Amino acid sequence: NKVYEMEDVTLSLEKKINQVQSESREYASGDAKSRRDLGQLIDEQRLETRRDLRTLSEKLVLSSQAMEERMNVFEDSVEKLRNMLTTLMQEAEINTQKEEVYEIEDMSRNEMWKQILNAIESQHKTDTKRLELALEQATEPWTRRLYRRFRNVLKWRPSRYISIRTQRLGAAS
Repeated sequence: NKVYEMEDVTLSLEKKINQVQSESREYASGDAKSRRDLGQLIDEQRLETRRDLRTLSEKLVLSSQAMEERMNVFEDSVEKLRNMLTTLMQEAEINTQKEEVYEIEDMSRNEMWKQILNAIESQHKTDTKRLELALEQATEPWTRRLYRRFRNVLKWRPSRYISIRTQRLGAAS
């Protein structure tokens, strides 16, 4: 019995060995075909990957160029803003200087009017002549206008003009 059992086991093992061998042969033949297919698939995948990498690198280059252009535009805008700010600051400084000049002119105008009124009020011909000469020789446009007004004042009723101007100066101060 044991011999029969051993023969059965060896037969079944032989069958299994034959089956495994035939399967391995099938796998080997199929494996070669599948290796070729797999190789082609891998090659195709490599090509696709290379194409994708190329397009990605091109897109990256384009986006970096676009970013560079945006940065250049931004830097240009910043430079323009700096220039505008500098110009505005210079204009503000000039305006401040002009205001100071106007204040000085206003002060000197008031002083000039006071001198004119004092000269007219005291009616000293020498003072008025001296003032008239000073105004006549002045080069600034506002002093030339003062001179014309002063000359006209002396021609037309100076007493009325004196009272009007003193009232205005008194109200202004």
